[in-house]
Amino acid sequence: MRRRSWPLVLSLCAGLALPAVAGALTDAEQKCQSQVAKFGQGFIRKAGKALRRCQDRISSGALGAATDCTIEPRAAAGIMLAAQRFTDGITRHCPDGVVPGLVFGGSCSGVTTTSELVSCQVVEHQAQVVAMVDAIYATPPELSGAKKRCEAGVAREGAKFASRRHRLLRRCKDRIARGSEPPTTDCTASAGITRAAASSTQAIQDRCSNSTVATLTFGTPCTGISTSAGLAACALGTHRDRVDRAVVVEYGGSPTGGASVARQITDPAECVQGPMSRCRMNDYLLANDKIRVVVQDLQRNLFGIGQYGGQIIDADLVRTVGPERDSFEEFSTSVNIENTAHYTNIVVLNDGSDGQAAVIRVTGVDDLLDFLNPSSVLAGFNLPFPMSANDVDLPVEVMTDYILEPGRNWVRVETTVQHLSNGGQLKIFFGDFINGSGELGLFQPGYGFGEPLVTTRCAATAPNPCNYLAYEGLNGAAGVSYGYVDGNNSRLSTFSTSGVTVSLLGTEVLLAVLGSALPNHILEPMGMPGDAKTFTRYFVVGDGTVQSIIDAYERFAGNGSGADAARGDVAGAPPAAGPPGSDDAAR
Repeated sequence: MRRRSWPLVLSLCAGLALPAVAGALTDAEQKCQSQVAKFGQGFIRKAGKALRRCQDRISSGALGAATDCTIEPRAAAGIMLAAQRFTDGITRHCPDGVVPGLVFGGSCSGVTTTSELVSCQVVEHQAQVVAMVDAIYATPPELSGAKKRCEAGVAREGAKFASRRHRLLRRCKDRIARGSEPPTTDCTASAGITRAAASSTQAIQDRCSNSTVATLTFGTPCTGISTSAGLAACALGTHRDRVDRAVVVEYGGSPTGGASVARQITDPAECVQGPMSRCRMNDYLLANDKIRVVVQDLQRNLFGIGQYGGQIIDADLVRTVGPERDSFEEFSTSVNIENTAHYTNIVVLNDGSDGQAAVIRVTGVDDLLDFLNPSSVLAGFNLPFPMSANDVDLPVEVMTDYILEPGRNWVRVETTVQHLSNGGQLKIFFGDFINGSGELGLFQPGYGFGEPLVTTRCAATAPNPCNYLAYEGLNGAAGVSYGYVDGNNSRLSTFSTSGVTVSLLGTEVLLAVLGSALPNHILEPMGMPGDAKTFTRYFVVGDGTVQSIIDAYERFAGNGSGADAARGDVAGAPPAAGPPGSDDAAR
């Protein structure tokens, strides 16, 4: 095993610090930055209100379905007024002599004049507003009754939560600027934000029944949501993420007080080490103050589920004492059950130097996975396999973003499957091949520890949506755990073979592999709306327990799965047995 230079590790961790302004901010600089954020919040609130009103008129049939609300006269006037107030506020409080002494994030990084600051702040904030609104409004008009009340109510509740979160984050950031809080303060760890999220979650679930949600259509990243809990989690999660991006642009640093980096590995000492480490030169590192994760460079692997490279292969918590403990093998995309992504390009999309999330993007096509062939497994049981999923060459492009935000112990994995043919609809299954390997105990809600051949989806009304699995470290892997979470809240099901667990999102895996369930993800012909679909999953690195995975899940999903999920008592499933030597279903 290769040894690591601990002074180098510490220097790498220190290198995660955000660029800082030399010395304390002057009163004028503090006021400028504070007012940029204050007027930025006001812009989001007012522009968002104008866009929501326009979308509500589309939903009711008062405006045409093809109306672009960013240029519709009434909405555009509201946006323009909001932008003018934002512009006036910045111009009044941020003269040219003050701006160069401040650090801003996103496209505002490095601005030196008032006019540059105004331009980038308005553009950045409008992008966040549009994304918030587009996530909710995608159902064709005309809506009435419960559908209309649900759609409009979710949009308003999301905006209310966003405004509350933004205000609390601003106040915290301003305290840091004044020196009353340390620069590393995690402003998101606020009881007020937690209460706001809980209140808005309950309000959405009270307004939108599962049956109503199932009849509505939502935009990215909430496409395919069909339950009230899933809608609340996605809507509030989207508004949370967009507010946090605005805060980065306003203050030049993450609300969590840390930073993230993405870069290609040029020194073996940068690799994440441990019993299962496979990192080497030219692989890619994602790191923040919580975790370090390696994405493999493009290459052909003769064995394993990551056959073509471009997937997560190593991960551990940031450790300043003792050796690293990477105990995870890898996970890779499953397209239509038997295929995987054959990535042909990898790039650092954002290195994190702008204070925002670090992002690595891989793109490619679909290809057969040689290592694991479900049709052959079923043939061994004399069972059929659907011909539509049996080594079928698909006309698709696959693009995956690995996104690590500052202060988070999870990587958001967003895979977009783009239909490349105009010859009709393409229907596919989607999931992932997951190989914990190492000294890890597999835990699945409702089943506990062990490796069941097949799991089923829990009921849509179950308190826990059964949309995650976890690996708890044992023996040499004690102190690290890993989680895989379906971010679309579609209630996954799995089957396991040869130490690999295969998830399918939004369908029963047993019915799918037997041909009794049709592919549940539909891609329209290329060039038409709906010709691509994005699937969000989360890869979590925990402290060695299943509960740490659930704690992270609750933070980014906000759906209160809680300790019941850790115990495995989901939807009436039988009690689960613990790993060898354990008396508990989970610890």
